[in-house]
Amino acid sequence: MDEVGCALGVCTNCKVLGDLLKKRTLLKSPQDRKWVLIIEAISADGRCIRPVAIFKGKNPQASWFTAQNIPDWHYTTSENGWTSNYIALHWLHEVFLPET
Repeated sequence: MDEVGCALGVCTNCKVLGDLLKKRTLLKSPQDRKWVLIIEAISADGRCIRPVAIFKGKNPQASWFTAQNIPDWHYTTSENGWTSNYIALHWLHEVFLPET
């Protein structure tokens, strides 16, 4: 079981700012990127169960998805885009336990 955050959308117009003598570089993007948190689990024998995708907001919006590519995942929202005890327990009872 693991969680990962990923940026929504694709940034096609960006500038990389860096200095040859420094170890870090900055990526300047014109977009306001939103993040989604995904919690996933894979059993020892390789079976995957439906992950949960947690968006920041009050209710999931249809505009967040393209009609052709909506995976069969569990979707929810939270005020800050992070998981909570309620979200974790709901996913555990509604998805994890029935599918394991």
